[in-house]
Amino acid sequence: MSSRLSVLTVLSTLSSAVGAGAQDDASESKSREEQFEGGMQDTITHELIPVRRGRHPPRVEITASRGCLEIKLLLLSPVPSELPPFEKSVVHISTTTKPVRITVYRACGAESHFLQLTIAAKPSADVTIVLPLTFRGIVNVESHPRKPRVLCNTAFSGRMKCGFITLDRGRTAAVDEDEISVRTPARVELRLMDAGDRDRHTMLDRLKLIVRRSLV
Repeated sequence: MSSRLSVLTVLSTLSSAVGAGAQDDASESKSREEQFEGGMQDTITHELIPVRRGRHPPRVEITASRGCLEIKLLLLSPVPSELPPFEKSVVHISTTTKPVRITVYRACGAESHFLQLTIAAKPSADVTIVLPLTFRGIVNVESHPRKPRVLCNTAFSGRMKCGFITLDRGRTAAVDEDEISVRTPARVELRLMDAGDRDRHTMLDRLKLIVRRSLV
């Protein structure tokens, strides 16, 4: 394969129960492989559907072999027939050599839809994580033991001081908390979303959400 190509393997399992017919598809798995031209940043967006607790939780696995990668995760609100509590949506991301940027959006009404995000990156792959203002939970970063490289923006640090976010490897997240685990010797930047990041949630993403709601 040409070095100009970057390969992104996505194994996506989305579970939902929308009426009686949707229960038959609750454990459906979808696997696909996509190729992107090198030289530009590759972007992929995943919409995560909340699932009632006790059912198979949504799970997404993303592996980036080459090329810079931008990942957008959208935590959707439940359909009217579904009520909390919900299982956490599970996302695992691994990257080999290039930087990765993960932006998490939480839709209006999705306050009870929590995320479990795991990231593994090589030494040359810096990680940037942009979280919604409603993020509440634990962030664990396993970095270089002698030279930790973790940066936080002002908004993130402020939410930590208020007790909504904890940087603690020794505590387990509760069922009603978000949790992020990062394992890399590279630099990790933790940010809360600002106006510029919200603008990156493009009109296309909004249209996709509207279409999904119209099909329910």
